[in-house]
Amino acid sequence: MLTDLLAALSDCVWAFDVDAQAYVFISPSVHAVLGYSPKDFQQNKELLTEIIDPRDREEVQLTFSKPGGDGWTEHTYRIVTKSGKGKWISHQKRQITDEKTGHAVSLNVIKDVSDQKMVNYKMHEALGDFNILFNDNPTPMWIYELPSLRILKVNESAIQHYGYSEREFLNMTIRDVRPRFDIAKFNEYLYQKAIPEFRLDGFNNAGVWRHQNKAGEIVYAEITGHEIRYDNKRCRVIIAANVTRQVLQQEEMKRREQFLTSLIDSQTNFLFRIDAKGIFTFANKQFLKVLGYKKTDLVGKHFSTIAFEEDIAGCEQALASCLKTPGKVVNLQCRQKDKDGNTLKTKWELVSIINEQGLAIEIQGVGQDTSQNAPVDKDALKANEAMMWTKNNLEALINNTVDLTWSIDREGKYVYMNSAYRKRIVDSTGAEPKEGDDAYIQSGATEEVRKEWRSYYKRALSGERYVVHHDTTEPVTQKVRHFEVSFNPMYRDSKDEIIGVGCFARDITDIMDTEAALIKQNEQLRNIASLSSHELRRPVASMLGLMNIMDRENFDNPDNAQIIEHMFTVTKEIDEVIHQIVNNTFIDNKFSL
Repeated sequence: MLTDLLAALSDCVWAFDVDAQAYVFISPSVHAVLGYSPKDFQQNKELLTEIIDPRDREEVQLTFSKPGGDGWTEHTYRIVTKSGKGKWISHQKRQITDEKTGHAVSLNVIKDVSDQKMVNYKMHEALGDFNILFNDNPTPMWIYELPSLRILKVNESAIQHYGYSEREFLNMTIRDVRPRFDIAKFNEYLYQKAIPEFRLDGFNNAGVWRHQNKAGEIVYAEITGHEIRYDNKRCRVIIAANVTRQVLQQEEMKRREQFLTSLIDSQTNFLFRIDAKGIFTFANKQFLKVLGYKKTDLVGKHFSTIAFEEDIAGCEQALASCLKTPGKVVNLQCRQKDKDGNTLKTKWELVSIINEQGLAIEIQGVGQDTSQNAPVDKDALKANEAMMWTKNNLEALINNTVDLTWSIDREGKYVYMNSAYRKRIVDSTGAEPKEGDDAYIQSGATEEVRKEWRSYYKRALSGERYVVHHDTTEPVTQKVRHFEVSFNPMYRDSKDEIIGVGCFARDITDIMDTEAALIKQNEQLRNIASLSSHELRRPVASMLGLMNIMDRENFDNPDNAQIIEHMFTVTKEIDEVIHQIVNNTFIDNKFSL
């Protein structure tokens, strides 16, 4: 009776005595599922391993080599049948101890899952929560297959941003969204990360890449991805955040900064800026060249560093007049001493300006060397004034972004910082940073954090350009925030000497939270798909098998009573699986049925 029942089932079932290395039972359906007869398996105990698709063999062996406890271990993989046809099978395995012999016995159930129509339907029904996260996500997303790189699923945001229809996307690979001049670089990245070979696991931030939309326009996208099993294929799900505006702004700021720096340093006039306390915040190349100082010798130092003692009082009086009447030009003639102590006579036009943060007043000075009674070039002064106005607007743009920007010199002293960075340090340490302050001291509340930041700066000062992810805890809310920090060595014009480090930090907490939600939803989806495609199919197949062996011509056949009893058991099992599927569609167990 039991043998007939197992023979009627479409699933392949067998028991293997591990201690005796012999098959105890193999159901006849093994031929329909695997293409081999029970005799083939009796003669070659390694046959199942040999027919596993080579692409899946290592993963299958790893899965079933792990201790499974008392429960079933399940894996879906590809096999090659005796006729050479490829198939997808679902393999469930469990080890028990035979009560009579005391031997370890491996119980196995294999079913053909090549026909995924019903599985895909169930998966579509179970995608409710995932659709909210994927289809309705305002950020472009897609899922691509490994190793073909073929796009299998795309959300509405990607369709809107890139201009391709869903059908066009599904006929593309991820190479097709790259401009032709970036294909070689992209192929090199794939090779380094070994993505087509499945060696990149888990979350990965690929950085900013150029994409090309259907209209041929270049789009800058920050790419993050995670592995996923979709439609029974190994895939990666991608988030392509559009950062075109930010990138173009940064490039424009960089071009303008380079232009302004070149323009400022090409002037024969002197140019400097000091804050309300008389501390240098800027000096142009001509000023530094004539006096023989380096930028680090002056920035962060008091103006009295280069003034004669008997001239300090007059300078302070002129500076006080500037602070009292912002915008009014104050003339000053004084002497400066160069690095060797020699005297330099200068004539200055001073004007006070409110800095970009609106927190203090800085004094801007434009002047010339009058040691040889050289006349002041008024046109050059006007050009410098216009140039500084442009530079102020540029700095205002930098200070109106939420991203953090700052730089330090080789001694670890602040050279520049935008308002977002100042606020971040105030919130973290309670102290407002100033140009010239020790960046190492203000980099964290504990010595451990400060040590970590010293190591970051040290790497950049040695010439390495790199990006790190840094986590920090909000002092008030205790919420952990995630930052992506870029460290960039700063060189002299000759490019042969590193003079400091430029740093840029971006809050990626929302991106990381989205990734975490994706992973959680993906795991939930796997559970639902497993229940839908395997747990439900098994009792349904059993029910069909029982119906096939029922004696319909002689209903009073005594065997029918036993079959009906089994059908009640299977019906109850189907009901339990349906409850499990419904319960697993809710994230919070308090809503389960």
